[in-house]
Amino acid sequence: MKEPFLEPIARKFRFEKALGCITKNSVVVDIGCGHTPHLLNRLANYIKQGVGVDQLIGDKIKGNIKLISCLMSKKIPITMLAVVKSVNTKNIIGKKM
Repeated sequence: MKEPFLEPIARKFRFEKALGCITKNSVVVDIGCGHTPHLLNRLANYIKQGVGVDQLIGDKIKGNIKLISCLMSKKIPITMLAVVKSVNTKNIIGKKM
């Protein structure tokens, strides 16, 4: 799958934003990681574990990176009910950038 022309530039800006919030040996979940999980691949030696979820990838595990195929157009319940009280909001990357 060929990526859009400007995607490498946009990805670089997203990486820089994300890297400031990810600490060594943390667990990273990348929802919508794409057919090539660039962020998780780049972080593999820095994080404890990475999980990528996207409809464009197949289920597989490579080292500390686990990829899960999931049709993102379906309604997928994502919950964090038990951890909401302890989430440090300054480390939430998903807020408007």
